[in-house]
Amino acid sequence: MALQERVSLIERSAQQVQAIAAASEEQASAGEEIRRAVKDISTFSTETLDEMSRSVEIISGREEQAWRLCDLVSGTMPLS
Repeated sequence: MALQERVSLIERSAQQVQAIAAASEEQASAGEEIRRAVKDISTFSTETLDEMSRSVEIISGREEQAWRLCDLVSGTMPLS
């Protein structure tokens, strides 16, 4: 194998290694973006669950107040 052929082969190999390294960096970057997105979704889901729990508590309180009001209006509950 002539020297020029070896140099050409080495250059192509170096280019392939560079392309592999660039692809690896892109994959790592994409993996990091996915990790952040999953974390954001998890945070959003937790916050939504907390807010829904608070809403249930508020609605339950309003329901109780509505029943008391009905009892007051119908005269079945003492005014205490």
